[in-house]
Amino acid sequence: MVSQEKGSTVTFCGAVNAVGNSIPPFLIFPRVNVQEHWEMMSPPGTKCDGHLKATGWMTSENFHQFLQHFERHAKPTASRPVLLILDNHASHCSEAVITFCKENHITLLSFPPHCSHEMKPLDVSVYGPFQNFYDYAIEKWCKDPQNAGKQMSIHSVPQMVSYAFPKAFTPTNIMAGFRATGIFPMDRNIFPDNKFLPTYSTDKPEPVVLPPNQPPTSSAKHPQNQPSTSSAEHPQNQPSTSSAEQSQNQPFTSSPSQPTLQGSFLLKKFAPSPKWLLGLRAKNNAKQGSQQFLPSLLKSNRVVLEMLWWLRLLIRKGNLIMTLTMMTRRTLLSSPFWRVWIRWRKRPAK
Repeated sequence: MVSQEKGSTVTFCGAVNAVGNSIPPFLIFPRVNVQEHWEMMSPPGTKCDGHLKATGWMTSENFHQFLQHFERHAKPTASRPVLLILDNHASHCSEAVITFCKENHITLLSFPPHCSHEMKPLDVSVYGPFQNFYDYAIEKWCKDPQNAGKQMSIHSVPQMVSYAFPKAFTPTNIMAGFRATGIFPMDRNIFPDNKFLPTYSTDKPEPVVLPPNQPPTSSAKHPQNQPSTSSAEHPQNQPSTSSAEQSQNQPFTSSPSQPTLQGSFLLKKFAPSPKWLLGLRAKNNAKQGSQQFLPSLLKSNRVVLEMLWWLRLLIRKGNLIMTLTMMTRRTLLSSPFWRVWIRWRKRPAK
């Protein structure tokens, strides 16, 4: 939560369980000393804390105070320990925090990196409604005639939290978050396969490296009388062949599981240039079995490249008149017919 007073930040920390209950919130203010009226205006049982650096962000010292606040309301014992699931923020991994959890029968379990938006129940179904109710409370405060001409500060944050907290932290929203993340009831197949697609960019099989003394075979060097064999007749364990242009002394690498990109090309982000489009060029990839190139039309025709760039600018900026005017001007200036016409106009008079 960020107030309008020089962009000051107030951190809200909440905790819920799978049966729909929640503990009072924990607020961190960008102040060294905590004022009493902050806790009086907040929901009952709210704990307000500050920090020596007065940043308003969660630190290891603040999280230690939150664990004391959590232990006071959750009341874990040796016979009934508590499992606390949280993200792997740096403030959650200090020595004092781990020692406190061991002494008070609290087991810490962190989510995998970059997965809290899918696996954290608070992020899935609670913090969204809380933000909506919090924004509505701010809008209501600004429209109040008594606050005309006033600027909202961090002293008004507890009042906004007291309005949004009971409406967002409901048993329905909390249990829906645990159900949607597959934590309770336990569901290992809650996430479809398309959720794991981003990992395929890094989870690739290691390439097969042949010894440097073994040169790659080339189909171009085979004699003409030798019968050709199809790819279906080759055994699976046979190494792949390279092109005739590859050097014999260069070690050969292949990726059998990756498809070969034949006849495809890749366009990078491009920008205008005084002489040429610097960004429109093919990405020269040295991977075996892939050929990436620009078509001959785009490679030789400057007019087409100019029109592609201005059409992209038209889509992104939405300035129709200026884009069409500049596109026409640059296209004509770069056209060979325009140069011929200029020379014809500047011909000496007879």
